[in-house]
Amino acid sequence: MHTIERRRLYRKSAGWIGTYQLTGHEDEGWFECRVLDYSPAGVGLELFGPMPQHQGEQLVIRLELSGRLEGGGVQLPGVVSNSTLGSSGYPRVGVELRGLGADEYSSLSRLRSRVTTRTRAMAC
Repeated sequence: MHTIERRRLYRKSAGWIGTYQLTGHEDEGWFECRVLDYSPAGVGLELFGPMPQHQGEQLVIRLELSGRLEGGGVQLPGVVSNSTLGSSGYPRVGVELRGLGADEYSSLSRLRSRVTTRTRAMAC
């Protein structure tokens, strides 16, 4: 998908905590990240670990659907499309999702609806 086409896709705010791993650096383990926003084409991440060295670097994002960072989640393969220093002082990267199937995107949507439902319940 071309950059212009990806930009036309609606981005949804997220704020989820997850983990990421740089491809080729599996021995270094998983590092925490925050998913700032997402669309069917990609995600915006705030990284709390090592920053990818270059555009085009591959990584895997893991989101736990239970809300905990251990076991049972969805893994999303992606490629770094851009990076910058975010307003919080942590690296912010744009990641183009690769090989995202209907099941993975459905998992993202369920996670968003669960968070929205919980937020509404707390407001009551």
